[in-house]
Formats: sequence, C-alpha cells, structure tokens
Amino acid sequence: TFSAAISACEKVGKWEKTLHLLSVMAEIKVVLDRVTSNAAISACEKGYVWEKALHLFSIMARSLVESNDVTFNAAISACGKGCEWEGALKLFLMMSQCEIRSNAITFNATIGACGEHGEWAKALILLHRMVQEKLELDAITFNAAIRACERGGEWQRALQLFGMMTQSGTRCTTFSYSGAMGACGKRGEWERASQLARIMAQGDVQCNTISFNVAISACEKGGDWKKALQLFGVVAHSKAEMSKMTAGAAISACEKADEWEMALQLFSVMLCTRIELDAIALNALISACETGGQWKRALQVVSLMLQGKVVPDAVTCSAAISACE
Repeated sequence: TFSAAISACEKVGKWEKTLHLLSVMAEIKVVLDRVTSNAAISACEKGYVWEKALHLFSIMARSLVESNDVTFNAAISACGKGCEWEGALKLFLMMSQCEIRSNAITFNATIGACGEHGEWAKALILLHRMVQEKLELDAITFNAAIRACERGGEWQRALQLFGMMTQSGTRCTTFSYSGAMGACGKRGEWERASQLARIMAQGDVQCNTISFNVAISACEKGGDWKKALQLFGVVAHSKAEMSKMTAGAAISACEKADEWEMALQLFSVMLCTRIELDAIALNALISACETGGQWKRALQVVSLMLQGKVVPDAVTCSAAISACE
C-alpha cells in the first residue's frame, strides 16, 4: 500500500520518494489519511526540508485530515532544524487551540527550535511550563535549553541549567558540557570553561574535541597560557581527537604570553602527530619567534608553510620581516 511504502521511505529519510508517492496518490485520487501524512511530514523533517513539511501540514488541514501530537511534533521538529523558531512556536500554540495535549517530545522540539536561534528567554519559559505540567525533563530538554543560553550569550543561565541537570540526576552528555563551556568561552569566562573541561575529562562522558577547543580558546583570550597547555595535555591523553584548531588555540595562547619556547614545543608535537596547522596557527608561531628574537626559526616556519601548501598572507610576511629586523 501507499501508506506502507511512505512509512518505509520515512524510516530512511527518503523525502523525495515520499513526495513522489504522494503526488501519485493525488493523481489516482487515493484518499490521504493521518498515518500517511504523519510519515510524509516526518520524512521531510529528517531530510531537513522544513518548508515541505509545513506544506504537507497545510495540505492535511485543507483535506480535513485530523492532526494529532505526532503530526505537530514532526512539523515543529522540522521547523527547529530549519532555524524557524517562530514557525515552531506558532505550531506549539496551535496545538492547544486544536485541543491536542503537548507532551515532552513537543516541548523538547520547541525548546530545540528556540535554542538554535538563541531565543533563550522563550526556551526557559517553555522549560518552566514543563515543570508546571509535571513533564519529565531529560538530557534532550536540558541540552536544548543550555544551547539556547549559549547562543544567546547567557553563560550564567547556562551554568544554572547545567547545575539543575546534575542535581536532578539527569546524566550530563557531551552536548551538555559543550554548551556550557561554549557559553562561558564566548563571554570570556575562561576559568569556568576550563573547569568544566577538566570535570568532563575526569568523568565517563565521551570527550569532545570541539568542547576542548572552546575551553582552550577561552584560556587563550583570557591570557592564561598555562591552563591552555594543561587542557591541551588533557586532550592529548584523552580519547578526544586532536585537531589543528586545538593546537592552534594553544600556540596562540603561548604567543600572546610571549612564551615562544612553549609555542615551538607545541609545534614539534604537531609535526610528530602529522596534524597540519592552518595559516592562523602558523602566523601565531612566527609571531612568537619574532618576540623571542628567533628569526631563523621564523623563516623555517615560513619555509614549512610553503612546503605544506599553506599560503602565507600579509600577517605572515609582516611577522617574518619583523623577526629578521
């Protein structure tokens, strides 16, 4: 049947085939039902095509096909993936108008939609409503709200949510730490970001390179090169994959603190691990050599840039010339 075929396509995210089957149904005048419609909307949600999901939602209404919580949840989630938080909120409010009860999935999807756009105030209002309605707050709920605060620049609220999460017994995930660390890092709260990174490394949470990059960058901006190197060491001894951004942030921290010897040591480590640094990291290394009066090493780095096909820019040339003066 068409319903079974569309459901099969939905499970693997084949939204194009789903829409094709719906068009065939319309041509041969097969009546559209709720199960088929929900599967089609869900397929579009999984395919990140929110406009088509909302179009199908409107077709349901015009065809007098009754929606349910599954319908709304899929449409709201589609809006979230498309950063259409306003559309998600409209659908959320429409549910009560249609006398359809919102559940934890509904709230999580709506909070997630607000989170992607940094609408932290709306995300927290929704979270408060979940508490009032005695719905379970899980890791998805907290992570979405923390992300909203991170994107909205509300680091204190992000930490409050992180604290609520641990106090409630909800297991913190990589996304929990990444969101809280990102919120602190963006606002220059490097001490708190580095503290979270250390806690993350000591726990049973899978270490995430992006999380550590945020924390190391926060230490770099805060001028604490020692903490940046400590975190770099944590990454090196953890299961997190070292990246050029990790090394670049640590080298930059050393450069800003005039620690040219440490910057060169980090560079040596990167050569051994065969991680290719970008122009930003190498420019920081050349600047560190300039500060330490190491003009020969500065020129060696420029030579390595050319060999590694990293294009020197105006900053490279300026730092190298200054090192030679």
